[in-house]
Formats: sequence, structure tokens, C-alpha cells
Amino acid sequence: MAWEVKEEVIRQQLSGVSLVKIAETQVTSAGKLSEKTLWRWSKAIREDLKDASSEVWMTILESLPHVEIPVGSSKPDQEWAWLFRLWDQMRVNIAQYRFRDLLTWIYQLKRSTTVAGSSLNPTKAVHGVAPLFQSE
Repeated sequence: MAWEVKEEVIRQQLSGVSLVKIAETQVTSAGKLSEKTLWRWSKAIREDLKDASSEVWMTILESLPHVEIPVGSSKPDQEWAWLFRLWDQMRVNIAQYRFRDLLTWIYQLKRSTTVAGSSLNPTKAVHGVAPLFQSE
């Protein structure tokens, strides 16, 4: 399923819409989505964020060093809400992110760190080949 659809589901959840309601109203080219599918997506996306969180925040804060941090009642109460708010600022202010969705970028980031972590790590065995260096 397209990352844009998944991102819309997460954004709706953050605004307080239940998965049941989202499943009733979200129609894709593949048809309606089940609540269970949306729950699985949400769970997998939360895991992706957990895995990539430090890299995501580092990139955002390096890209927006003077970002406005909301306080009081306008302060987001969940990490995803913060990320979407800051990502929207990045899309407006930084050309290379203008046409990228947050979830697409996190997925690409996760894939690049997975590839780097598995194939370029000299202390890990890859495809049955012994590692170059033994970690102790």
C-alpha cells in the first residue's frame, strides 16, 4: 500500500479518529481497508520509528536548527505529532524534502541503515561468510 495512505491513517489517528472510523472511511484503489490491517500498519510504523528515531531527530534538528518548539496547549503530546509538525516545516523550508512523505523517508532511512548494518559491518557474518573482525 502507498506510504501516503499509511501516513494519512497515522495523521488521522493522531487527531483522535479511531481505527474503526478510519477503516469505514478510508477507501483506496485496492478497496476498503480492515481495522486489523490498519492496526498492523500502525504497529509496524511505530516499530520503524523506534528503530530510526535518533537518526530522524538528528536529521530534523540539523535541518531546522531554529525550529519553533510549541509550548502550552499547542505542544504535541506524542512523538508522531511532533514529527509530522516538524516534517511539514521541513517540506516548506527545504527543497529536497518538499515532495517526500515522512513515512516514505523513514522507510528509506531504515532500509539504508539495514543495508549498511548487514553488508558493511566487518564484525558480522554475511551470507554465510565469516566476519572480517571478531568482536569481543
